[in-house]
Amino acid sequence: MFKRKPKSDKPAKPAKEKKSAKKREKPAKRAAVSLTPAKKQPTDIYTVMLIISMVAVLIGCILLFMELSTYGSFPWWKAA
Repeated sequence: MFKRKPKSDKPAKPAKEKKSAKKREKPAKRAAVSLTPAKKQPTDIYTVMLIISMVAVLIGCILLFMELSTYGSFPWWKAA
């Protein structure tokens, strides 16, 4: 079903460049930290769908609790 590729099919690795002592540069200094807050991303459709489904599950749990409370306390199958 799946066949292994022979090693000869692999692409050739690029040659590494040698760094000379003269070409070495000092590392760049870190930029100053900006104190402005990041921009808030707009709400997309997936976030709205997540909120709607959470509300639906909460409503379902509340309705289930109301339905089960009509039968008395737990366990409901033991008749008093």
